[in-house]
Amino acid sequence: MKDSELLRKAAKAHQLEVVAPSENVFKSYTRKSGDCLKSAEILAGNGLYDNSISEAYYAIYDSLTALLRKTGVKCENHAVSIVLLEVLFGEKPLRDIATWARDKRIDSQYYVDSHSNQTLSSEMISKAENFLGRVESIARRMTSEQADAMRTKLLEILK
Repeated sequence: MKDSELLRKAAKAHQLEVVAPSENVFKSYTRKSGDCLKSAEILAGNGLYDNSISEAYYAIYDSLTALLRKTGVKCENHAVSIVLLEVLFGEKPLRDIATWARDKRIDSQYYVDSHSNQTLSSEMISKAENFLGRVESIARRMTSEQADAMRTKLLEILK
């Protein structure tokens, strides 16, 4: 399915909508993202690698949610949120990281023989740290005019 079709389908299902940008929601999700990353590190340090991988993914996802809400986009679908990284922000590398992390989280959370280990947990935490830093940089540099343009672009796609 093409990205635009996926976005329209999510909007039709009320999983994606354009809303007022919110600095408060941005800050809340940014804080939550940091807490997830800390949790991932603590869990990994105690040998709980599956749980660490899951928390590292949620650090990524919450960071992405923060960025979208700062932009004025509310999305309740993980795959769609990840697609928006490229569609709205032109960030294919971040989309690739988030997709990889989502897949690893699903494997570690739902499959007993997922082969989660210290190496994978460390890689996931490292990628999450990198992702959070890059998203923070994007959010810091984003102007209200850029956010307006992204919302307009999304509304055009959703027509």
